[in-house]
Amino acid sequence: MEPLDSLNYRMLAANQLAKSEYVEAINFCLKNFKALEIPTDRDMYQISSILVKAVINYYNLNITESNEIYIAFENRILKAISTIPFNNTENLLKLKMYTSQDYLEWGKYQGKKISEVLLLDFEYLLWCLINLDHFSIDPPFFIYFFLLTKKDLKKEIEFNLIKQLLYSNYLEEDSELETDDRSNYYYGYNSSDEFNFYEGYEGNNDAWDERNS
Repeated sequence: MEPLDSLNYRMLAANQLAKSEYVEAINFCLKNFKALEIPTDRDMYQISSILVKAVINYYNLNITESNEIYIAFENRILKAISTIPFNNTENLLKLKMYTSQDYLEWGKYQGKKISEVLLLDFEYLLWCLINLDHFSIDPPFFIYFFLLTKKDLKKEIEFNLIKQLLYSNYLEEDSELETDDRSNYYYGYNSSDEFNFYEGYEGNNDAWDERNS
C-alpha cells in the first residue's frame, strides 16, 4: 500500500488528476483514517491536506489572488477599511477559522461546539462555508465531510481556501490591515484573542487557560 507521504508528494506534483487517480486518492485517505484508532493532529492535517490537494488538482482550482471569489471579497474588505469611520459591520472583517473546540456564537446552533454541530447537522456547516462570509473551518473537518456525504465538495473547499488566503493577507497580525484599523475592528483591542480574554473571560487566566487546553 502506498504510504501517505508518497501520496502527498504525488498530489503536490500533479497539475491535474485523472478521475481514477482522484477517486483512488480520496478512497486511500479515508481508508487510512478509518484504520487509525486515535488519530493525532499530525494524522488529521496530513490526511486532510492530501484530500484538499486532490480536489484542487482534479478540478484545477485557482486558489490565488486572481480567483474571482477572492477579488470580490478583497474589494469589499478594502472598501470597508477605507471608510471613515471604520466600517466594522462588514462580515468579512469578522472572518474566523473555526476548530472543533470553538463554539458558534450565532445561528440556530448558537452555544454549541463545532464538533457537536458536525454530528447534529454537518450539512449546516457546509452551507455556512458558502453562505456566511465570516465562516471558515479547520481543514481536518473535510475528512468527516467526505465520510458523511457523497456530495461534490469542490465549491466548499474553494470557498474555504479563498477565505483562508484572504485572512492571511488582510486579517492576521502581520497582514496588510493597518494597526489602527485592527484596533477599531476589535473594539479597541489588538486581536480577537485579546478581546475574548478581557471581555468574554474578564481577564481570568485560569478560565482562559482551561478554554484553550
